[in-house]
Amino acid sequence: MYNLLMAGNDDAWDVDVGSDHEATFPLSRYLEYTEDEVERRLKPIEPGVVSFLSELPTVFMSELQTGPQKRQFVKIRVGRVWGIRIVGRDIVYQFRIDQNLGEVDVANRAVFEQLFDLGNWEISRTHWAVKSGYLGLLLRDAGLLQPAASDAELPPGAPPPQSPDLPEDEPALPIITNLIEFMQHVPS
Repeated sequence: MYNLLMAGNDDAWDVDVGSDHEATFPLSRYLEYTEDEVERRLKPIEPGVVSFLSELPTVFMSELQTGPQKRQFVKIRVGRVWGIRIVGRDIVYQFRIDQNLGEVDVANRAVFEQLFDLGNWEISRTHWAVKSGYLGLLLRDAGLLQPAASDAELPPGAPPPQSPDLPEDEPALPIITNLIEFMQHVPS
């Protein structure tokens, strides 16, 4: 699994590789385009969820852009997030870019969307998703990374490394519709 942070304005991620930074993301866009089962287990943002998200590799991707001669591309960086917390209506997070893959041409949008498991219009929407799959293999299959020596040593059909376990599925908080129900849940 991996975090996919996509933004129309990706200036916050134009930083030196290897240096630590802080940025914000709209809380309302958290877990859009994430599988329902995964989304349910990653809400609300509590310490176990923060720990899980911090262990995942992260793709920082711009929304689809159009350049001269109608060239379409996205900017892709790979790194980590941690120190995730909610401040007002935003998620504040620490991050580090480990690799800047630069502008990546999107010559065939359907193939690109399929490769990155992007839903309808996802490539044009600022959001934070958690995606299934092994990021290293995905980037290699996209031609963005050369196979590492450790990849070459894996026998054919060997499974990719394990992702961290999702936090346990917690029971939903009660929905309180009146004052009597509220008073039953308030400690005296």
